[in-house]
Amino acid sequence: KALYEFNRSQVADFDEIPPETSIDIPQIAALQQKFPALCPGQSKNVEGVYETRDGDTLFDIARRVTGQASNYLEILSLNRRELPVNVNHLTRLPAGISLQLPQR
Repeated sequence: KALYEFNRSQVADFDEIPPETSIDIPQIAALQQKFPALCPGQSKNVEGVYETRDGDTLFDIARRVTGQASNYLEILSLNRRELPVNVNHLTRLPAGISLQLPQR
């Protein structure tokens, strides 16, 4: 969200960026200073890491690792930056994504 705000004057709609559009990507510290409320913080509620296997879904991972499929929302929240933009609980994920797991 901070990156979007930083480039708002150059790109009106980040859902439809025209090909070859240039955006500025500043250092994270600059974004955190200018847009602190829009930058995700480091979560202190992390217990471990799970590496996805081909075809995993957040729903399956939550059920298998935490015992409750509904915990997929916590996993999604902790890993928003690592996951595809339009991911949902049934999106099949590629192998090799390291996901932070919520503390239990």
